[in-house]
Amino acid sequence: MISRLFQHSRRLETSSTFSAYEYPLRTSAPYITKTLSTELQSTATDYVPTKRPNENFDDSQNFSEDKRQEILQSQKKILVTELDSKHKIESSAPTDLQKKLLPIPKKVPEVQLSTLSNGLRIISLENYSQVTALGLICDFGSRYEDDHNTGVNHLMETLAFHSTSSFTSASERIMELGGMCVANSSREQTLYCVDILRNNVEDGMKVLCESVIAPRFEEEEVELGKSIMGMQWDEMSLELKVAEGLMIGGFKGSQLGREYFCPPENIAALNVNSIHSFRSAHLTAPRMVLSATGISHDQLHSLAEKHLSHMPSFDSVHPKISSLYTGGYLNLPSNPEDGLARLALGFEIKKGWNSPDLVTACVLQTLLGGGNSFSAGGPGKGMYSRLYREILIRHFWVESAEAATHFHSESGLFCLHGSCPKYKARDLLKVLADHFIKAAVTLPSEEEVIRAKNMLKCNVLTQLESRLVGMEDLGRQLLTYGKRESQEEMLEKIDSVTAEDIRRVGENIVKGTVTLSVAGDVTDISMDEVKHWFQG
Repeated sequence: MISRLFQHSRRLETSSTFSAYEYPLRTSAPYITKTLSTELQSTATDYVPTKRPNENFDDSQNFSEDKRQEILQSQKKILVTELDSKHKIESSAPTDLQKKLLPIPKKVPEVQLSTLSNGLRIISLENYSQVTALGLICDFGSRYEDDHNTGVNHLMETLAFHSTSSFTSASERIMELGGMCVANSSREQTLYCVDILRNNVEDGMKVLCESVIAPRFEEEEVELGKSIMGMQWDEMSLELKVAEGLMIGGFKGSQLGREYFCPPENIAALNVNSIHSFRSAHLTAPRMVLSATGISHDQLHSLAEKHLSHMPSFDSVHPKISSLYTGGYLNLPSNPEDGLARLALGFEIKKGWNSPDLVTACVLQTLLGGGNSFSAGGPGKGMYSRLYREILIRHFWVESAEAATHFHSESGLFCLHGSCPKYKARDLLKVLADHFIKAAVTLPSEEEVIRAKNMLKCNVLTQLESRLVGMEDLGRQLLTYGKRESQEEMLEKIDSVTAEDIRRVGENIVKGTVTLSVAGDVTDISMDEVKHWFQG
């Protein structure tokens, strides 16, 4: 890098021309200054540390060693340098803590499964951690809503871990136990989980189960939740709205095309009865999984029997209806202060989570990668991915370009998102379309394939190091597939992906119908033109 910059500076010194590709916004050659290391030597050797006051203890070396020790001992009598017995660091752990510590494990942790008599499934991994992650994953989400209760899942997520039959505030009780609680929902599944010290797992399990099956939903809480939903809508980023637009436009008129975030005009219609009606239809034991890490399976099963065995065992009266992908166009009215347009192109991934090309699609997404023109977490992230090299670096006017996937039980979307000044929206859309086509007709290089597979494996393994992510992965796999796939199996699938597999998946993707979602006062985009790009 240094030699390249030096050669470039030499070119500037000998020529008045410079590269508009490297400096697209400059009208004159940049002036580069150079300083030799020899020019800095004099200042470095002339440095003299400043002498601070009160640091002159025997600087002149006049005291004998006996005198110095006498002074130091007198100072020790005045200055306390040892911790009291309560805070003193001992050579061994306190006896009360030793009783709580687990013995050294004698076998490799393994996943265990069981089922209650009412059909609720249990999955766990005893990893001998001092902290336990507990979660209830429920097989319901916004796809099961109708026109009368749109947004009820969003509202239930907002009200999670509030008052229950035994607790005024479940979240405060979890904090008193030294833990944390989280809830999130999606179009298909809803997760409630707690992360708590192993010694408090019985209390944590009670709070978790009551939060899911016995919440109060006080009128005041519901109204507060509705206010929060309104604020979340107002503060929602355009990027998130555009991603939602792909699902709404691509699956229009079907369950997956229902809005997840409740529009402001529908919030007022939600009430306590809306929540109870939805829960009574969908909250049943066969559609739930109890997942945990950091606990023995026998203990987890015993706690489940105590708190969850009374749940209804019938299946839902409102079954899942397969959603049909149609493709479409959604232009979201907005006029952002930054003057940027947000765009997203998407195609269907048939069979979603059950697609035989699921892993290959994930490798393709990682290969395309992308990111923002400004990296908030430090330089270098994703800079070798294709979208970063061929869009963000080549086109200075592009603010962001990134690949994404959205998977569901029967279908999914492969998307390219981007943002730029609104007068460049059509140009960016054409660039994104070109990269869809390139993925379909061109074999990726060996270097790209190896890098993408290594990055994907690194991302998967890094995520699974988290207790909560590991617990969530166990539960969601069991709920989605009825089994849990090991890390080794997943890594083998990633390693088996070839360059031809990636090109084939890219080709199959663009054979489908395109979906376009736009926000940011964009008027010069024609859906017919976009379709023509992929038909030519």
